[in-house]
Amino acid sequence: MDLKLVHLMDNLPLYFRNAAETPDDPARPNLIKESIFISMMGENRLLRGYTDSKYAASKDRCVQSALSILALLKLAGKRSPDMLKNWLVLFLGFVAVSPSFHYI
Repeated sequence: MDLKLVHLMDNLPLYFRNAAETPDDPARPNLIKESIFISMMGENRLLRGYTDSKYAASKDRCVQSALSILALLKLAGKRSPDMLKNWLVLFLGFVAVSPSFHYI
């Protein structure tokens, strides 16, 4: 399942795959918000179980996803601060903190 999600994310248009590289476009003012949000939703789907060694690859991907969500929150704070008022965005950040603490 992880590979299917990664493949799906890799096949999105470039501006949805790499939120940090999405250009500001006055003609499409919500593009950066959409890019950050789609990236967060994709990464959130990869947050999984943690304790069984047979899921080690999923655990590693979970930590990578959590760290990516936190990086996207930082990007949102810089490029689209009004996103941080959205409860779902903050919830995704909250969910991402737990695996990140286990990683540290």
